[in-house]
Amino acid sequence: MACVRLQHLISNSRRISLYAYVAHSKSTPLNQSKCWSSTIAATPPETKELRSSNETVKLSKAMKAYQERAQQHDAFMFEQTKEYEIGKRHLANMMGEDPETFTQDSVDDLSGIIRELDNFSDRMVRYSVHQDKERALNVGASTWVTKEELENILLEKLKDKQYDFFIVSMNRLLDHPYSYRAKDFVMKFRKQIVSSASLEEIPKLQYTAEGAPYMAATGQRKSSLATVTLYGRGTGNFTVNSENILYFADIQDREQVIFPLQFTGMLGKVDVVADVEGGGTSGQAGAIRLAISRALRSFVDSDTVEKMRLAGLLTRDPRVRERKKPGQKGARAKYTWKKR
Repeated sequence: MACVRLQHLISNSRRISLYAYVAHSKSTPLNQSKCWSSTIAATPPETKELRSSNETVKLSKAMKAYQERAQQHDAFMFEQTKEYEIGKRHLANMMGEDPETFTQDSVDDLSGIIRELDNFSDRMVRYSVHQDKERALNVGASTWVTKEELENILLEKLKDKQYDFFIVSMNRLLDHPYSYRAKDFVMKFRKQIVSSASLEEIPKLQYTAEGAPYMAATGQRKSSLATVTLYGRGTGNFTVNSENILYFADIQDREQVIFPLQFTGMLGKVDVVADVEGGGTSGQAGAIRLAISRALRSFVDSDTVEKMRLAGLLTRDPRVRERKKPGQKGARAKYTWKKR
């Protein structure tokens, strides 16, 4: 689709050049060096004599119609030339060329590149060669530049409509099966998203008198509050309120509390000591899970912390039980309505 857009720009530039040439040919006869129009027309000798005698010059209807057409033609050519210059600058910026030295030869070179890409795509379709999914363009955690940043890149002012069209065109380019070939061009207009987790300062490990590293953290879930301390160089012991993992009778709650350790590969390498109060077993398990995840940030690298954030381990679960409403059977349930 990007190739079609570039071909449209090139065809417009050629058409405007042809209009300018034809207009110049029509307005410059072989025996006349000036254009006969309403704005730059040379005054005939008879008209000069009449004007010198302060007499009114009467023009025929044909001459008036010709002058009106000439004015319309001049205005049309002015607008077309202006659009051509703007389009040429945009095309030069897209190609990474200098707009001041961008000539028709550069446009012809671009036409050859477009034809080559079209032939390449046709050959891929003809021989049933599909895209290698492993080479698909992955923009990662990035987003398109803002309008102000795009104006700084192009060194031109843009309208909102033009910026919206640019975003739509670039998204269509990303959807192309061979977009990975234009990775350098695409990434020039994208910027990395800085996550809040990367901006948050992670506390450093503390050490006991024996030199064992440890880290403490707190977690909340519903009305439960948990305080967890992780000890490095451990054997995988798990203590909850002075009891072992069997403190949670439900196996789902046990899986909840050990999931952060499994996710980071720290299961069996650290000892967990947790104190939790308030709420039920489900809320207590969620609070311990969040506290363990926060404490594990000091034991793992930044890439693992980012994976934990994407998995939702570092985000508190805000869900709570919804209260019963007056005049209703429950939080959402209504009483059975009876007509009589």
